[in-house]
Amino acid sequence: MALKWLTQRSRIDDIPLQWLVVMPLGVQIIGSVGLLNPLCNYFWTVCICGIMLILSIVFAIVATRWINETIKHIEISLKKSEQKYKLLFESLPIGISVTDSEGNLIEGNTASEAILTVPNQELIERTYDSPAWQIIRFDGSPMPTSEYASVRALKENREIDNVKMGLLDVSGNVRWLSVSAAPIPLKGYGVAIAYVDISDLKHTEEALRQSEALLNSFLENAPTPICIKDLEGTYLSINNEFAYWMQMPKEEIIGKKDQDFFPYEVIRRLRSMEKQAIFEEISISFEETVQLPDGTHTFIMTKFPIVNDQNKVQTLAGIYLDISDRKRAELDLAYNNDLREEIYNGSADAIFLVDPFSMLTFDCNRRAVNMFEADRKEELIGIEGQTLQKCKFTEAQIKSIHGDIEQFGYWSQEVEYITKKGNHFWGNLAAKPIAVAGKEMNLVRVTDISDRKKADLALAQTQAELRRVNLELQKLVNLDGLTQIANRRCFDERIMYEWQRLHREQRPLSLLMFDVDYFKRYNDCYGHQLGDDCLIKIAQAVELLLCRATDLVARYGGEEFIVILPNTNIEGAIAVAERIHAAIADLKIPHQCSDVKDFVSVSMGIVSDIPNLERSPCVLINQADQALYHAKQKGRNQSVVFTI
Repeated sequence: MALKWLTQRSRIDDIPLQWLVVMPLGVQIIGSVGLLNPLCNYFWTVCICGIMLILSIVFAIVATRWINETIKHIEISLKKSEQKYKLLFESLPIGISVTDSEGNLIEGNTASEAILTVPNQELIERTYDSPAWQIIRFDGSPMPTSEYASVRALKENREIDNVKMGLLDVSGNVRWLSVSAAPIPLKGYGVAIAYVDISDLKHTEEALRQSEALLNSFLENAPTPICIKDLEGTYLSINNEFAYWMQMPKEEIIGKKDQDFFPYEVIRRLRSMEKQAIFEEISISFEETVQLPDGTHTFIMTKFPIVNDQNKVQTLAGIYLDISDRKRAELDLAYNNDLREEIYNGSADAIFLVDPFSMLTFDCNRRAVNMFEADRKEELIGIEGQTLQKCKFTEAQIKSIHGDIEQFGYWSQEVEYITKKGNHFWGNLAAKPIAVAGKEMNLVRVTDISDRKKADLALAQTQAELRRVNLELQKLVNLDGLTQIANRRCFDERIMYEWQRLHREQRPLSLLMFDVDYFKRYNDCYGHQLGDDCLIKIAQAVELLLCRATDLVARYGGEEFIVILPNTNIEGAIAVAERIHAAIADLKIPHQCSDVKDFVSVSMGIVSDIPNLERSPCVLINQADQALYHAKQKGRNQSVVFTI
């Protein structure tokens, strides 16, 4: 839709063009007669007037034709401009609306219909404060009219950018928008409004909050103590069960380390296991006895690393299973045979007496019968215990088990079992040697840890979902919307990181800054759509060219790009620059409006230096920009190295 220009016509606009040409002719004739009459006779007066009349008529005809042709060309140009405007207005991927001087909507493009879900015909019949608009703030509260971007832009006579709001439809569904508005300096017009649908971003943020809430809910309601530490051993987060276990408020634990609560020997063993989990990036389970405010407790502690979105260990989680009661029961069994029956059959764990050589079961308690869903005890006696396992031990594993029992007097491992009825569960299998009636036996204990395994699985799934949401959000934040390469924000973070890292290593950092030669002419000649396609092709070509993971190409702004080359000296940077020129030349993107060549080319500035924290990386960026300026001054389609 073309804008309807509001102009006032004067009376002179209604006078035909031919009259304006002939009027000087009449005045000329009258003046000539008035001058010749007193100076000449009748004959010469008639001759001179006739000649002037003929010349004036010829002049009038020629002038009229010339003016008509000029007007015709102007009308054609105006028509083409109007068509280009219509095409641009309708093809924009964002919604655009226009208001009158009172702030009421008068026009909108097709994208605005889709985003606002209101037909343009109905849209231009609404006022800006119409009750049909159901607008809410980003926090869900109603948004007053005075906060609308269009109203503010009209009132304050300035651009208003990125006002986030929600648009409710008749069904109560919300479409989240980022709205910007700018005044139109034309009589009768108010502001131009741009709408961008940011519902996906809003939903991603909501999913992230829900994932965090789910994780927090899981941690707080877990039946076992759980903690999260940083890599130095400082407590970052604990659940209620952990605080209850320590008999102190959370605030007195978070921010402190184990040395604030436990003796040195316990801390040394704990830290050794934690370091193994961190450096090997595996889950470590071990048994430890600690002194707590309510007495001595023995735990099976499981430590496992938590990685960030770059798959690097960021924190360490710990789950603690209190086995104090079981340990006391085992001690009582070893030192007091009179309590054997009560402890043996009353244990919460399945207990087996196993021959250490044949691996056959001699006896088991009632819990073993129930845990393995046998109808009677005899079904479990006389069989190898590992026949109940999902995966049997190999010969090498059996040899290792015997070796651990002989060396440490104890062995333990988590095993998946299959009951007599075909059901699966996870158990902690432990074995230690004992003497029964003078005969060496292995006391084998199986603790059902299925609930803990489910909790581990839930925690892992929650962490995976949280990483996925974080990656999606990071992608939205760090990618350029058009070219899908790194944006300016991503570049700023990376240059600061590499500046500090390479300062420590005293290694060179190189930058390449380049832009497309005569890109404005390209847009004017081929249109903005092909201009965007040109930028996308160049970005993809350069990104494919960079082979190292540390190299980065980013869209710096408009048609300007910048490349970070860590650990690269000036010779290496020049080599990369030459490959970029060649890659862009191979694209053979036509550019007939360029003064350099018939295809798209780039000008480039090159700079290299060893970072120094006494200077800002902005110095290096400015030097690359100066080199780019000199490349343009020297004729474009070339690279220039910055020199002082």
